[in-house]
Amino acid sequence: MPHSPELIELMLKEAGLFDNVKSWFSGFFAPKPPGTKEQKRARSRVESHFGSENKDWDRLVDNASRKSFAKAIASDRRADAKLKMHVDNLNRLKTGKVLGTVSGTEGSRTARRDGSQSYKIVKLRGSDRLGCSCRDWRYKKSVAQPGEQVDCKHIRQFKQMNKTAGHTFSDNGQTYDVEQLWKIDRPGQDVDPEKLLGKIGRTWGDRLNRYGWKDVLAAPDKYPDEVSRVDKADLRYPVLVRDRDDVVVDGIHRLLKARKTGQPVQGIRLSPEDMQAALLKKEAGHVEDRIAERAPGSTYEVAKIQARIPSMNLRKGQTYHVPLKGGKGYAVIGDVGKKHVVKTVLGPNMRPPGSRAKVAMAKSKISAQNMQKGDVVVMTMGPETYINDPKSSSLQKAKERVFRHMSPRMQGEYTHSGIYVGNGQIVEAREDGVTKKPLTASLRSIDGAVVVRPRASKKVRARAADFAESRVGPHTKVKHFWRVRELL
Repeated sequence: MPHSPELIELMLKEAGLFDNVKSWFSGFFAPKPPGTKEQKRARSRVESHFGSENKDWDRLVDNASRKSFAKAIASDRRADAKLKMHVDNLNRLKTGKVLGTVSGTEGSRTARRDGSQSYKIVKLRGSDRLGCSCRDWRYKKSVAQPGEQVDCKHIRQFKQMNKTAGHTFSDNGQTYDVEQLWKIDRPGQDVDPEKLLGKIGRTWGDRLNRYGWKDVLAAPDKYPDEVSRVDKADLRYPVLVRDRDDVVVDGIHRLLKARKTGQPVQGIRLSPEDMQAALLKKEAGHVEDRIAERAPGSTYEVAKIQARIPSMNLRKGQTYHVPLKGGKGYAVIGDVGKKHVVKTVLGPNMRPPGSRAKVAMAKSKISAQNMQKGDVVVMTMGPETYINDPKSSSLQKAKERVFRHMSPRMQGEYTHSGIYVGNGQIVEAREDGVTKKPLTASLRSIDGAVVVRPRASKKVRARAADFAESRVGPHTKVKHFWRVRELL
């Protein structure tokens, strides 16, 4: 029979929990603030930029180094496509990989006695395009349209010094050295340009301005550089084609010229062994670099934490940290949009941000082979059941939210238990009654578990397990479980 609100209030007051529940409900249903502090600061900078009559473009360049500012500009209706492209490329320049430096001049901005200055050549984050720290690239070349010169004189100088720079082929996160593939000594065979070109999409340009060979043929005046490369293509050189799926690794311009002139063109079929031999070793990412720098020897542990994140109850937009074993440091978990990932690793003397996350690893060591009848399995809270189910009612979702918030505060980390009854089976008390299911199935839906063996004889533990198993069924009365306690 349902309790009245007055009776529930009285029961909570007697238990001393009324104030806690009331404050939690008021905070739970309170309107959420519009974004994090960093997002608010980013919007404030955007408003400052659009609100000023005299635009401070130097400050815009400095603000573009923050990803939150770039996202705020991208979502602002007042920003046109050129401004969005400008800020996006500047952000990629600030967060990209430095390939080298080039000395040169830039108007009256000099830093050396000989009139030269050092400029950084950067591979833009998430793009094959190169950027430069000079003002010409930051203010002009970063917003160059297709068909225009996208490289400043320092990038052109860098490419001249490194003729093979950027001469690679990337596919599915793997990068291959085309120069290595050209060393293959194998006779070519005639290929069909129409068939190979039909599988090629928009492979040229950067992320914001992608275009392909069809766009070049449709608007040749817009892409004069590509048209010139097609006219200068030498059909004496074969096209490199991956044999398993007919993907063109090198030679799109030669295929276009063969299609245009009707001349035959040959291709070299690349086997999986050829591609593997030309595979470039993947560069270490940010997390791997921080592990080597701040917490050596923690690669495997950080990988385990990353694998456990999908089963953890993490709030959207919240930052967490997990202490590494042996006091080596901390793994920082952050929200990157639709999921949480390990964003960085801090050293033992560094202060970690956010709240501490508990990653239970003990359940992987629990096996029915090492357990005895009557052992008690104490478990942490499982994943959200009703909240993520669109078929659940509002009442079920509200009850689960209250339980997930209050239960750990009243009971601690471990909020549920079951008794092992042998043969790999466990008996648990749930909302719909007492259930019996495989131990592996019960452990699969939780974050962690611990096995407790009561201080009783093996015979007494077995009697308790048999009694719990005899009560399996729907809506078993609660009073029967006090008899299990008496048996122990």
